[in-house]
Amino acid sequence: MSDLEPPRLDQLVSIPLGGPAAKIVPIRGHDLQGEELSLDPRGLDHRLLLLFLGSHCDGCSALLPLLADPRLSGLDDLKVLALVPGEEFPKGRDLEEFADYASSIIRSSAAYVDYGVLAPPFFALLEPGSSSPVLEGVPFGLDDLVAQLQAKA
Repeated sequence: MSDLEPPRLDQLVSIPLGGPAAKIVPIRGHDLQGEELSLDPRGLDHRLLLLFLGSHCDGCSALLPLLADPRLSGLDDLKVLALVPGEEFPKGRDLEEFADYASSIIRSSAAYVDYGVLAPPFFALLEPGSSSPVLEGVPFGLDDLVAQLQAKA
């Protein structure tokens, strides 16, 4: 047995991985009813916030209000799109919490790979004319995400 105390979470700091930034690429997947969807964010004329969420993710449900009302971000030209892994929400109960936001959700495991996301929650802010996300990270609740977005604006 060791006399060492367990690490304190309030002392953790993020460590940049230093890898190449993800490139903005087309998003292909399915809506929650199984219909194929495709979106190419490279040609947009507004900011797009990609929220990578999951049905079994601590903290993901706290970000859902931003899907319903992107103005909560404080950015006038922001649109929000949620991405969930392709195998998410097969039926029933898992879908209930997200059902009100179904028109803003794409099931796409490929998007997780393309944007370098290992697990939800994660976000990437895309701006018109940019070849890679201008801001990305793990949101620690809605207030934290809004603060990060407003600091970047």
